[in-house]
Amino acid sequence: MRGMAGILSWRNRPQIDRLGALGPLGEMSVFTARQGLIWQAATAGYGFPAYSRADGDFCVFHGELPVDGGSLPTLSPDFPFWSETGNAEAGGTPGNPLNGGWVVAFWDQASEQLTLARDPVGIRAVYWAIHDGMAYFATDLSLFRWMKYPLAVDSRGLAHFLRFRYVPEPWTIFRDVKSLHPGGGIRIGRETREVLDYGKALFSAGGSQRGVAPQEVDGYLEHMEAGLVRSTRERVRGGKAGLWLSGGKDSGALAIAVSRNPDLDVHCFTVGFDNSVSDESSRATALARHLGLRHEVVRVANSDCAGAFVRWIGALGQPFGDLALIPYAVAFEAVRSRVDLFLDGTGSDLYFGIPPSRSQQIAGQILKWGGSRGARIMRSCFRKRDFAKLLDRRWEALFISWNSWRDEEIEAIMGLRPDFSECAWYRLLADLRHRSLLEIETNLVGLVWEPSTVYRKGIQIADRANAMIAFPWADRRLARFARGLPKSLMYQGQVNKILVRKYLAQHLPPELANLPKRYFVAPRSAILDPDRNPWVLEYLDPSRIRAEGLLDPVITDAYVQRWRSGDSALEDRILALLIWEVWHASFSASAGSTRRALAG
Repeated sequence: MRGMAGILSWRNRPQIDRLGALGPLGEMSVFTARQGLIWQAATAGYGFPAYSRADGDFCVFHGELPVDGGSLPTLSPDFPFWSETGNAEAGGTPGNPLNGGWVVAFWDQASEQLTLARDPVGIRAVYWAIHDGMAYFATDLSLFRWMKYPLAVDSRGLAHFLRFRYVPEPWTIFRDVKSLHPGGGIRIGRETREVLDYGKALFSAGGSQRGVAPQEVDGYLEHMEAGLVRSTRERVRGGKAGLWLSGGKDSGALAIAVSRNPDLDVHCFTVGFDNSVSDESSRATALARHLGLRHEVVRVANSDCAGAFVRWIGALGQPFGDLALIPYAVAFEAVRSRVDLFLDGTGSDLYFGIPPSRSQQIAGQILKWGGSRGARIMRSCFRKRDFAKLLDRRWEALFISWNSWRDEEIEAIMGLRPDFSECAWYRLLADLRHRSLLEIETNLVGLVWEPSTVYRKGIQIADRANAMIAFPWADRRLARFARGLPKSLMYQGQVNKILVRKYLAQHLPPELANLPKRYFVAPRSAILDPDRNPWVLEYLDPSRIRAEGLLDPVITDAYVQRWRSGDSALEDRILALLIWEVWHASFSASAGSTRRALAG
């Protein structure tokens, strides 16, 4: 497994025996033991491992692409981790050379402080905790087990998972273990904790909607292509790469950029589904053929997803509800041995905006200004089922795309009133409350949902397969370029990614450039099928839930029985409950093994 993990101790006497082995991480180093300080870090992955200096300072990098083609920077306590200024290519003095997805752990000997920092896009994650005079940190929650940290489930984290189907920062599923926000940092001293403030890379819908002359559009297209070509080339670095080609806009643009890099060794892969609604293999095949790229469809049957569900959900550091992980992981395993690095098309949503649907816009305005009374009046005036369903929700829940467990339901099954106000999702929503729905939707997706689900999906699969994964769209130079575009090249009405669409139209025939995107989803019906998968009801059995002591078995069983009787509206709730039970069973088993090993 790839990752980075470390332990710091400010004890008077070194306690190196507490560190032990951190798991199959590749390499391990003890950097210093001066002044009662123990530092042990393990790092393996794509990027620079570590450096140390004679003055006692040292640093560990882990991630996708630490620097803009330069050398490893020498850090200081005031290093501008998230600064966009001082770019060398603009002729200035280099300020922050970090790029892509990264995590940094930096020890400053003079102040005896540890600084942890996370990339501003949120590609890589870093988790931290303080226990018994020691600071623990890791890029994956699973590594806390290897560091023998005393993990215990946090009811607050469970409530957040049931609400969102992931656990938003700063919380995790574990008590007293926290996650840094994208672009966030923390400085930890012997007696101090300082959360590092930063400016969020917010998407703004303001600015000019002016028309753009054709020659200007050509210039923007050339600049974007040059950025994509460079970003792709720098990440592949001469190795064997695989591009996940869905046939959508983002991966399609990456495929074009790959075709403009003829010296790169890149093989395109597409996940093929049994369900024709989700299958994009024919479009991806035609696109790759048109561009002259090698391409292969990796078929993932419904039975493959059902078989991999328990294994993969249980292998993760905390419960994870994006079912797209399952077919992605199955396909990843099938081709892993042939590829050094995987390219993923995620990363452009925050640049170009995500327009909410028309019914979402109308419902949002009614709920925002008319409240529940306005919703009741308007609900009687509309018959469209989806629109009426939107009006059944509170305003903030319009931006949660599934029928999650509601606050009052979570209170009933957990016996506590959930408080979501301090999580990243609700705090960002509060900051944006007076912005447009376009800005709210885009920033919640780009700054909370994608870092917590989409990036986590690819990173967790790659790390567990001991593979590398990169996201060329998340290149910092591309981000600067995209934020400076005229708004008319970002979005127009309900259509977004205007410049990307023009790029596709420039290189592809209309039948490929203009096809609507299909959703990459797992066949949940193949998983939630008790007849074919008897383990579903075993995990949802009330006796199992009662033994855990975290949820009310009577109330949860009532929901299960309603779902089995045909109430399809409860499917998302049952799926979240099943994911939780599968993950918790695996966690409990591994925790028991750890306790037995320590006792022995």
